Amino acid sequence: MSTQPEHNTPIVLASSDVPTVDNQNFEPEIEEENNRVFYHWAAKAESVAEYRYKIRDDSVRPRQFLGTDTKDEIETIFTEHQGHSLHEYIDSDDPLRPFIDFDLPQEKFNKIDPKPTRREVKDILARAFKKVCLEIYPNWDKTTLTIAGSSDEKKMSLHISTFGMRLKNIIACALFIELVRKKLPVCLQSKDIVDNITNKSSFSLRMLGTPKAIEIKCEKTGKKTYKHERVKRALYPENKDVFDFMLCPPNDEAPVINSSLLSISEHIATKISNTCTETTEDIEIELNLISKLLEEFEIGEYELLCSRENFPDTFPLKRVTPAFCPLYYREYSYKDPHTSDNAYIIRNKKLYSFYCHSANNNREAESRKPSIKLTIKEKTSEQEESFPVPEKIN
Repeated sequence: MSTQPEHNTPIVLASSDVPTVDNQNFEPEIEEENNRVFYHWAAKAESVAEYRYKIRDDSVRPRQFLGTDTKDEIETIFTEHQGHSLHEYIDSDDPLRPFIDFDLPQEKFNKIDPKPTRREVKDILARAFKKVCLEIYPNWDKTTLTIAGSSDEKKMSLHISTFGMRLKNIIACALFIELVRKKLPVCLQSKDIVDNITNKSSFSLRMLGTPKAIEIKCEKTGKKTYKHERVKRALYPENKDVFDFMLCPPNDEAPVINSSLLSISEHIATKISNTCTETTEDIEIELNLISKLLEEFEIGEYELLCSRENFPDTFPLKRVTPAFCPLYYREYSYKDPHTSDNAYIIRNKKLYSFYCHSANNNREAESRKPSIKLTIKEKTSEQEESFPVPEKIN
């Protein structure tokens, strides 16, 4: 992926240049680059659910979703989609960096009395963000603050984040945003100005160096066209790369902060996350089944997470402690324990399969992702009991 210095003059598409895709005939494909780096692209987010990193391309209609597992693949996407409106798509409960998405239309800005300058508004946001960071993590490094902007004469748009720490999930990030909001002047606290992700199981944030796709509808014909404007640029610091401005970048070793200020009751957490739409009883039955399958295949030291409503057949596995991975050993004869690699379970009707991101990343080009089919292993005694009783012959 590229930093702004690498994209000093983004290729901005004219409204007539925005390509369209036939959604009915569009099938996921694997694209190959000259350096043998691959990434997956599809018309729907669920088609790339098993990938660790997901990027949404708003420069085509309908939107495309690009799935990757490595940093090299992200850089390849940026090279091949230079000038496109690319968004980092967040849809899991993995740790992510705290952030503020701030949009203040000039019309509302003009109504603030007394009216501050744009620089003063930026400083107010940065101070509130810093205060909350230090409240939840006293050892937080202030120099890890990042500010990106895509403002113009019609709107003031800022994204404030940090690469100095992570929060444990989307819920914690939503609570962080609320803490920052409370420290802002009342005129800047509106949810139309400070966007929050409460009650969202997935969201996206535009990536550094990419423009925004604006829809234009003709009043006479009703025909829609699109143009690209307001490129997102690094304001602070200017010498960092785009990975420092992502929420879930590759190889992020920033500490995950568990603060009491970000804790909420189980009832509220369920309401905010909205990750499972089935009844609690159905969820427990299925999770218990998957846990039993993992135990039978000696796949351990993971936290089994519930599937999300937008990816109902994918069950994330979050690494808890280092452990041996039977899939990686089967494929590559690697016996050392995995330390931080996550994995996932895919449900196909009534069958379940285990996948490992490390195994995915090391597979040969154009080959299928390796997996372990999880089926109940019956004991010999249980097999014998299931045999039909022979009929007695007189």
